[in-house]
Amino acid sequence: MTSRIGLFGGSFDPPHLGHLIAAELAADELGLDTVLWIPTGNSYHKSVGTSVEHRVEMVRLAITGNDRFQVSRVDADRPGPTYTIDTVEALEHEVPGAEFTVILGDDSWNTIDSWHRSDELRARCQFAVIHRNGATRVPGPTSLRWIEIPAIGISSTACRERFRSGGTVRYWIPESVRGYIENNRLYTEDE
Repeated sequence: MTSRIGLFGGSFDPPHLGHLIAAELAADELGLDTVLWIPTGNSYHKSVGTSVEHRVEMVRLAITGNDRFQVSRVDADRPGPTYTIDTVEALEHEVPGAEFTVILGDDSWNTIDSWHRSDELRARCQFAVIHRNGATRVPGPTSLRWIEIPAIGISSTACRERFRSGGTVRYWIPESVRGYIENNRLYTEDE
């Protein structure tokens, strides 16, 4: 039987409840066996301030207890820029015969044409777009799956800003992640 794997990449700086809800809904609606959480290594289009080691560990803590979720170091361990097509090629070697679905936000879907080798990527994978209720859908191929999630006003940027200002992030991120951030003094002015 073919393994159905969702590829959920991002900086996860830090992972928050919106990420967890999106991944869980995608797993259910797409009938995925596994959702691989793939923290970005050296992103070609986005600067990430927190080390990949911290981000991998925060994801590991965030997904603990969900048997369908796994963290993958495929991008974290690769030198040079991180491109989704390279991630897919590496995972095809790790899990031969698997069916991959790239899970991404509608903001990322809107830029898919500018991605490295995007035509090849679209030919090799299915795509599921996390769509926030109330947002406008951008047209896509009929094979594109839309995953509706509740509009949750939580972002990694807002979490980092609240940490820096001394605000609370309780109920925004898992407690294990909050403890890790505090113990490692992440998102402070002297980081």
